[in-house]
Amino acid sequence: MPDLRTYRAAIARLARGSLILVPSRSAARQFAAHSPGSACVTRDELYDRFHAHLSQPVRRLSNLEREVMAQAAARSAAASTEITFQLRPGLVVEMLRFYDQLRRQSQQVNRFEELIGEALGPADSDIDRGARRMRQQTEFLAATFRDYARRVRESGADDESRIQP
Repeated sequence: MPDLRTYRAAIARLARGSLILVPSRSAARQFAAHSPGSACVTRDELYDRFHAHLSQPVRRLSNLEREVMAQAAARSAAASTEITFQLRPGLVVEMLRFYDQLRRQSQQVNRFEELIGEALGPADSDIDRGARRMRQQTEFLAATFRDYARRVRESGADDESRIQP
């Protein structure tokens, strides 16, 4: 494209009548200003739409509820696995985003753990501290993710991974 204006016009022409996934509400407003006739939604809004079309929807967990469950799961995992870092709320939020991304890719927690283990090689060959720490962090993440998934199931509510199309 020769310039930004031409690029935006091409996107608007191609997107007309489509549902466009954007990272934030402000991005949706900006896109809509340049592309009338297109519906822009955030990821949360998209999952709200999916949830609304379920034949028998159950309550959907709020972001706050998910973060509280993830915090509890991370504290539980930290108590049973050795970690070399401080468990901070911002870190747990990022862990939850990582969990969501794994699930969006249809990746199971066990498979994630296996792939990292395979990349690191046999556990008895951990000759450097970096490999040991990576293995410990992977075990911690997997334990956190399993406990989080258990908590979601026991809540009787849905999170994003349970309402994907």
